[in-house]
Formats: sequence, structure tokens, C-alpha cells
Amino acid sequence: MVWNFVTHPQNAVDCGAQYSLKIVQIHRLPSARVIQRKTWNEPSQQARSNDFKRGFDSTGVQILTVNGKLMEVYKCFRGNHMWTVIQRRLDGSVSFNRNWSSYKYGFGSLNSEFWLGNENIHLLTKKGLTYLRVDLMENNGEWKYAEYSNFSVDTEGNKYKLTVFGYSGDAGDNLAYHHGMGFSAPDVDNDGADNFDCAAYLRSAWWYNDCTMSDLNGEYGYRVHWSTLTRGIFSLKETRMMIRKP
Repeated sequence: MVWNFVTHPQNAVDCGAQYSLKIVQIHRLPSARVIQRKTWNEPSQQARSNDFKRGFDSTGVQILTVNGKLMEVYKCFRGNHMWTVIQRRLDGSVSFNRNWSSYKYGFGSLNSEFWLGNENIHLLTKKGLTYLRVDLMENNGEWKYAEYSNFSVDTEGNKYKLTVFGYSGDAGDNLAYHHGMGFSAPDVDNDGADNFDCAAYLRSAWWYNDCTMSDLNGEYGYRVHWSTLTRGIFSLKETRMMIRKP
């Protein structure tokens, strides 16, 4: 399923904001792929005015051309930077217990929960979007964050290997444990555990080592995990992974 969206060019969507959407029409392309065309319900005039004052460009769901490939992404603002969101968990409405192929191409809705796709994430980091921010809502509703000045995902031939370092923030550096690991899914085991399949056991997909200090694709309400915050007891309520150019 591929989505196509129309946004109001004067709107600048905050990464934490939630705007409601409505389906305008559904049509079929010659390639037989179904496209749902949606449009944002407009925020208030005051919100648009504030966005103008900060000099923001259009945001929301946009179509980019990356290495000659059309790619739909969700773009938003956090602080003074435009970010491209590559993962979001919000309410458990989308199952993340999926196979390698699903994680390769991406799944979910860009307006709620989704994984952008390892192939897309690889292309974006190859293009230079190598600064990562992870926003995490704890069980008590408090937000924490982790930023990494160096982030990239390798090719499928190299198992979408994760490169991540240069931590700052208040959430704890729980991705360092996964640096250098290949991506694993329930049907493809690339983890660092001996005689154990982390992804199959956890019913999730991530850059597992032996097995995990973080897993933002875990079962919602049970294993959406960032160890310094969840401590093996709680599950995160909301997550966002976003990238930009340094």
C-alpha cells in the first residue's frame, strides 16, 4: 500500500502535534497500486501565523525524490530543525510483529504508527540525513530524548547494519549496545546471541545484539523498550525516531 497526500503549504507541523485527517478519494494507478489521497484539516490561523514568524516551510506528508526514487515521508519541526520521521509508535493500532520484507519496504500509516522501511532509511542516510533524534514518552507521560550525531543504515546486502554514535540527551544511551549490528526480523536472525533468536522470541524486529537494550518496535503496551527508562518493567507509551542533516 502506497499513500499520496496533499498538505497546505503554509502549515508547519510540529513533530509532537497531531492533526486529524480525512480521506478525500481513492483511485488506482496504472501500476495497480492503491493510493489513498488525504488532506490535512487546517490548524488554527494563530498556529499558521506562529509558523510564518519562525520562517517554516511546508511540512506534513511529502513526496521526495531520493536517488531517483519517489519516497513518501512525514516531515515536521522540532526546535529550529526540519526532521524526517522514520518510526512512530502511538497507540498500538499497527502490528510491528512483521517479517523481513515488511520492514524492508515499510508499513503502517504515516499519520499514526509506521516504520518507514529499511531500504528508505538507508537511502535517506546515504543522502546525508545522518543526525538522529529519538523522542520517548514514559509510562507516566513524561518525555525524554536521545540524539545521535552519527546515524546510518547500510544496504540490505550488509544486513542493514546500524551505525550510531555521538549521544546526547536525557533518555540514556541505549542504542550504543546495538552499534554495528545487522537488522533482525522474526524470519531473519542476524543478532549477536548464541543459539537464540531474539526477534522471533520478542516478536519484533530491531538491530539486536544479545538481545537488546532498546527495542522501539516491540509489542505495544508490553515491550516498547528503552532500558534506562523502562527497566524491564514498563513499556513506552509513545516513540518517534527522526533524522535530519547535521
